[in-house]
Amino acid sequence: MNNTVFIRRVRAKNYKSIAACAVELGSVSYLVGANGSGKSNFLDVLHFVKDALQGSLENALQVRGGLSEVRRRSGGRPTHFGSRLDFRLDFRLPDGRDGYYAFRISARPAGGFEAAPRRKNQ
Repeated sequence: MNNTVFIRRVRAKNYKSIAACAVELGSVSYLVGANGSGKSNFLDVLHFVKDALQGSLENALQVRGGLSEVRRRSGGRPTHFGSRLDFRLDFRLPDGRDGYYAFRISARPAGGFEAAPRRKNQ
């Protein structure tokens, strides 16, 4: 059986230059914006998830320079970042819904990081 997955929405919070975004995707989507507006960082959210799933979370962070380079740089310097990918399958989950993959990565006070699944409404 060939199970097709289509990412229909990407949400990101505190990822590099992105404070928060929720982008609906269609079968063809274009990213348009001025230089420095976050287009590449938005695409890197997708690459980050791919790298973490194909390799490890630690490696996905390491190739980007570590947690401090991935977290959004702002006055309050958030201690976490996260993402949620909503996807449509060519089949439905048993309860009839589409699926999603979500996570939140937080800095630990003593160093390092911890990952946790994001709650449904985050």
